[in-house]
Amino acid sequence: MTPIWSAVFTYLAEDAHVDQSRLLLMVDSALRSWATEVDYTVTESVRELLEEHYVLLPSLSGPQSTGRAAQLAVRCGTTFVDLTRVGDGALPTVRDADAYPITAPNLRRVTGLSDLSLDRIAALDSPTIYAYVQARLQDYLDATDDQPCVLEPARFGEILLTLDGQQPELIDRVVARAAAGCVIADITKVPETAWAALASHAKFAPTVANLHAYISARSVDQPLAKLLDVAAPIVAADEQSISLSVKAAVVNARDAIPDPQRRVALADQIPTEEYLDGDQIPREPSNIVSLLLEHNFVEDGPSTFARETFVDGATFAQAVAVSEQFATFITPALVPGDRLADLIGHERVDVAVKTAVLEDLDIYAAEAPPAAFRAVAKYARDARIPLSGSQMANLHAGGVDDRAIVALVAQSDLARDDLLQVVRALEGYAEVAQPGRTKVKLPDDHDHWELVRRLEHVGVVSKASSDGKGSIEVWRHHKAR
Repeated sequence: MTPIWSAVFTYLAEDAHVDQSRLLLMVDSALRSWATEVDYTVTESVRELLEEHYVLLPSLSGPQSTGRAAQLAVRCGTTFVDLTRVGDGALPTVRDADAYPITAPNLRRVTGLSDLSLDRIAALDSPTIYAYVQARLQDYLDATDDQPCVLEPARFGEILLTLDGQQPELIDRVVARAAAGCVIADITKVPETAWAALASHAKFAPTVANLHAYISARSVDQPLAKLLDVAAPIVAADEQSISLSVKAAVVNARDAIPDPQRRVALADQIPTEEYLDGDQIPREPSNIVSLLLEHNFVEDGPSTFARETFVDGATFAQAVAVSEQFATFITPALVPGDRLADLIGHERVDVAVKTAVLEDLDIYAAEAPPAAFRAVAKYARDARIPLSGSQMANLHAGGVDDRAIVALVAQSDLARDDLLQVVRALEGYAEVAQPGRTKVKLPDDHDHWELVRRLEHVGVVSKASSDGKGSIEVWRHHKAR
């Protein structure tokens, strides 16, 4: 009746009240004798019956299985959970209908392969298997997580082309599980969607051409930073023209590589004959410019020390400290007043640089804040550099307190007129530098004794002694001498 009864399968699944063995014989018979021209009614109950019992149906699982029986089962929506129980006659139909879940045993059954790599599957005569795997890539990856996804290096690029459009995390898993020899020579030949994964797993050759293409499309990101950590760039003779731009990009990759020392170390692997331009130098609160100078990435000249190169005085002073030439081209334009304090206060800045500032202090400090004047005064005192009267007057006018000026006077060799002019300009000391009859008291310490001796030498002070209570008692001549 099957060739003429469209409801036969629904009847067998829902209304045939017979024992199971007899029911399965009837179902098997119906599967073998259905007619193409009949539009059979099938329901969920038919699908459930076939899925539950297909291993007991000879037309589907035995040596007498047929593609025709499998065709009807597929039309009913049957999924064959275990293909190892599907007969050879029915298997091609089930396979081509994608009527099975992707598991390692099922893939071995439909492919006949022991190695379930994508390249081996793609090379099969039946294209439906690879198409199904592509459509269920995550299932494939989960089912074969202990095996390489690509075995043949020559086919790696081809496989990546077929995966264009897949989710990035799935592509990453494929690339990660490609055999060791799978390395892309030219990333422009594979989809850009695969580039990050290839970089993360060091699966493309780190030629400057590849790096340039990657950076142009994606910038320097974390995946590329990982590649550069494990693979030194390869610079061909004809790639010199783009190597500088790659180098500059790595140096500027602050988001992906926060550590400036690491950036410079990675960029140092890219040999170039040219310096970075000023606009290729990163502006950031770090020692990056110092590192670039140390590695000869930038010219040790005025253009590198332009004001816009640095975000603050500290980074500027760090760079000057490693420069071997700054003293030869220092100008007030290169040392703005708001950076003077950092420059003078940096221990490693060349003495010649600081001397140049002191010699033209009135120019360098023209618009400097009080902190800059205090830094200059401290440096002169600590280095025991004798200053002129005009230099001390400049410092005092800039905000250096009276006590600090006294310390500078104490180590100076000022002539009489300059000495008196400087001391008389100090509000708390003007009296001691003038003739008078009253006794003046000063703090009893080394600097004030030196001041007293100098005033005594120029004929202002007549005598002085310690009162034993922390003060120096100073007597002056009554008249100017």
